Amino acid sequence: MKSLLDYDARSNVLLRLERLHAGSARQWGTMNAHEMICHVADQLGVAMGEIKSRRRGNLLTRTLFKWYVLNVMKEIPRGRVKTVSEMRFTEPAKWGDDSTRLRNAIDRFPRCSEFASHPVFGPMTPDQWGVLAYSHIDHHFKQFGV
Repeated sequence: MKSLLDYDARSNVLLRLERLHAGSARQWGTMNAHEMICHVADQLGVAMGEIKSRRRGNLLTRTLFKWYVLNVMKEIPRGRVKTVSEMRFTEPAKWGDDSTRLRNAIDRFPRCSEFASHPVFGPMTPDQWGVLAYSHIDHHFKQFGV
């Protein structure tokens, strides 16, 4: 599985980010492109411990569901997953500033020295966070056709 810790996957994500713009039309869901880049940057902020998150998971989500998402699931289902509030933390301000914030978070991600616990999946290794972060970004970039 692709990982945001992998240089090639990260480079691909950054190239796709360049093709995204504030007016990019969504193909499903409710967020606009600007809200989405803030949401994705917030997810990386939660992963790197920059945005604090409260625990919501249970034994099933921390074990079987986490394993399934990270090892079996090919794509995140379109429009079916409700996000936690910490990953909708930042209100969109200026497109350029917010896209730069996402770019910087993507650049910082592989250098994170200690990843936080996921609010639903619980403790995760850097490799698990890398796979989940890539899958999440890929899902939302596909949502906007990039």
